[in-house]
Amino acid sequence: MYTMSILCIASFCDCNSSKGVKKEGAEVIKIGSGGGFAGKEMSLIIHDDGSLSSSTGDHYKKIKKEVLSQLLSNIAVLGIDKLDYNLPSNLYQFVEIKSGSDTKRLAWDPQSPEVPSSLKLFYNNINNIFKNSKK
Repeated sequence: MYTMSILCIASFCDCNSSKGVKKEGAEVIKIGSGGGFAGKEMSLIIHDDGSLSSSTGDHYKKIKKEVLSQLLSNIAVLGIDKLDYNLPSNLYQFVEIKSGSDTKRLAWDPQSPEVPSSLKLFYNNINNIFKNSKK
């Protein structure tokens, strides 16, 4: 009887704890910045279902499938999938692109004039999408 009561309570708690938990798709694109004295990294994440999230816990509206498709297309059109750029400094920005179990990370000094313009364009475009999608 005692065991049965504990099982009932445990299953009740488990069911209630999952309510309100927002499930997001797998990460597809992540951008962010970090470094400095604290060395803390901030990131913005686009999921394969169009949901957006951030390491700061801000809330965003979902983006349309067409917008996500365009971003994924931009990776190839801008040649970002072919870049191999990893020159961060004390302060840095980054783009991570996930494909299956592979992750490509590009990092750079935002003050460097040598950063490929396509990489800056892609990064800024995603930043604008997040600014316009904030709830």
